[in-house]
Amino acid sequence: MKTKKWGRVMAALLSLIMCLSMVPMTAFAYMEGDIPGTTGTGASTDIPVVCDTFAEFKAAMENTEISFVKLTGTGGEEMLDMHDSLTAAISQTTAKTLIVNGTNTFTSPLNSFNDCLIWSRADLKIQGTGTLKYKHGNSSGSGAVVHKTGGSLIINQGIRLVGYGNGVSFGRALCLEGGNTTIRGGSFFGYSAMNVTGNDIDAVLVDDGATLTVEDGDFSSSLHSSVTDPLVEAYGLYVANGSTVILKGGTYKGIRSKSYLSTLLDTDCSYRKNDGSIFDGAAVYKTSEQLTVFGIPIINAIPDQTAAVGEDIYIPWPDGAERYELYQSGIATPIYQNTKTGSPEGMKIPAENDASTTSYYFRVYFPGADQWLNSNYFSVTRKYTEISAVNLTNSAPEVGKTPNDMTYSADSGLAAGGYWFFPQANAQGGSMAATDTFEDGKTYSAAYRFTIPSTAGKVFAPTVTATA
Repeated sequence: MKTKKWGRVMAALLSLIMCLSMVPMTAFAYMEGDIPGTTGTGASTDIPVVCDTFAEFKAAMENTEISFVKLTGTGGEEMLDMHDSLTAAISQTTAKTLIVNGTNTFTSPLNSFNDCLIWSRADLKIQGTGTLKYKHGNSSGSGAVVHKTGGSLIINQGIRLVGYGNGVSFGRALCLEGGNTTIRGGSFFGYSAMNVTGNDIDAVLVDDGATLTVEDGDFSSSLHSSVTDPLVEAYGLYVANGSTVILKGGTYKGIRSKSYLSTLLDTDCSYRKNDGSIFDGAAVYKTSEQLTVFGIPIINAIPDQTAAVGEDIYIPWPDGAERYELYQSGIATPIYQNTKTGSPEGMKIPAENDASTTSYYFRVYFPGADQWLNSNYFSVTRKYTEISAVNLTNSAPEVGKTPNDMTYSADSGLAAGGYWFFPQANAQGGSMAATDTFEDGKTYSAAYRFTIPSTAGKVFAPTVTATA
């Protein structure tokens, strides 16, 4: 009997344990200080989880409930952990914004099997004004500061990503093997101390179906002085098979690609060499020349303009333009010039004080292309503004007051002068002297003369309606 009773108790306990195991666990949001030594909750750019050490950085980047992480650059150079097989120092699997300030250097020990500093498999945005440097300790692996295989990557201006080598090794800023990457600016560096034929190095590698769009930035790599093999070369960018690259800007200390370099350019973009000449890139797979990508300058056709006398005209700035000169037909020197800073509202055509039709053209400078372009000729017809209605405000006559005591004003920028007051009973319409006084019991009317200031750019219409 005791045995059966014990069996029934055990059965009840097992049932209770099974029921408890089916109760869902509550997910607790990240709280400030959950990672020892850090501050901030990581919920926004205003309160990121602030990290000074690699241990804090790794914990924050791998925590799935933190969205914003900040590196301060105060931790000095740190050594990473050793591994038994090739893996990433940090694995990022949820969306993050990484804010980099100061200089942050992380070194992989020799033969430590660190593939990269950050293996990014989810959306990642990197911003700030600092440097993130990774010293690779292996002769294999991606050797990248960021190894991207999924999600999006956005890098804003001001960032420096430096790939370097620890000992006889190499490093690069980015290894892109998946996802969509947009580089808006920054500096990207690669390095190699491996004196092995064919082991070229690049700052950014794009491969395996990855997509890269570059709006601006500097891309370069260097070789250690011990690398003497002439077949080892350094490039700013390497585009491998199966990837899509669109270059809208940026400066590259060498590019190599599996497709012609000209196919990497965005529409209406071109390469310029250091000497200012244009690099075509057609039927060329690689070059060690430093190339800058710039938008081919275009000035859209400017239509004829109509404006009022005395009115300035502003023509929208062409994309990439920085300054301009305005020429009038028949005059060899510019009649006006300005910069985009000085005239942000547009390229100004100054006002004229007379009705006229004049022909002009602009000469516009594009710093990206280091080139001046002329616009088409266009005419500006200036016309006087007609005044067809006038509103007058005046004070009422008062007994004992004189016309000199009256006040009045007119709109439309008119000046009023020469006024007369007539007693209604005076059939001849005799006028009052300015010093005559108004009398009780009489009704008066008034007439006014208006003039247009010479600088107003206006004329009276054939018929003008006045309202008092």
